Amino acid sequence: EKEAERLLAALQALAEHGTIGRSVDNIQLPAVPVMAMAPREAFFAPGRSLPFDQSAGHICGETITFYPPGIPVVCPGEMLTADLLQYIQDMQRRGLRVVGPEDASLATIQVIEENR
Repeated sequence: EKEAERLLAALQALAEHGTIGRSVDNIQLPAVPVMAMAPREAFFAPGRSLPFDQSAGHICGETITFYPPGIPVVCPGEMLTADLLQYIQDMQRRGLRVVGPEDASLATIQVIEENR
């Protein structure tokens, strides 16, 4: 009965507000990242940890996904841009759960070594 009441409350909130809890409204979606190298090649390429705020212009070496919605924001081989990093920080500030990166706090991010 308790679970049914919780489900009912969530469905009512969804019907009334279009969301359950955390809102991601007013976040500017970034452009689709440029694929700089094949995902398989990037996954197996030598990489290094870099401070998140210094990673724009580098090729990402890991996947970053937020739940909800559970769709990867960036994958290995995609170019990190300032807009993409801002979007990731906005999602993190909203308290969405990050999955995939080695450092789930996103203080650092894995990038591909430039001397490949």
